[in-house]
Amino acid sequence: MPKIKIKATIVNAADTYEYTVPAIYKEDENIILYKENDEQKTTVSFNYKTKELIRENASLIMNYPFNKDKNAQGTIHVKGMERTFHVVIKTTKLIRHDKNIDIEYHIGKDKFVYKIEVI
Repeated sequence: MPKIKIKATIVNAADTYEYTVPAIYKEDENIILYKENDEQKTTVSFNYKTKELIRENASLIMNYPFNKDKNAQGTIHVKGMERTFHVVIKTTKLIRHDKNIDIEYHIGKDKFVYKIEVI
């Protein structure tokens, strides 16, 4: 499994989070794995085949599938409450160049940007 260095960016209306971190690229599964440098120690995986983002930490698991110009059903599982919430994800931009990814999506009226850049 090749180790690479990436810059992961998550943007919403209020904040921008950028993490330059080591990552593992599982070529056989077409998945990239990394840990964000946040207080929650969030583990992230992105599947390039299914275009699915999974973020997990001690309190929640977010599973967001992206499907350009279509609505997709995402889930947020809150571990302490053992509750799962469903969210509608509208992907408005999905660009992939090699292992780099640039996704723009909306949940309700809120706009988000998610990027992975190999550096």
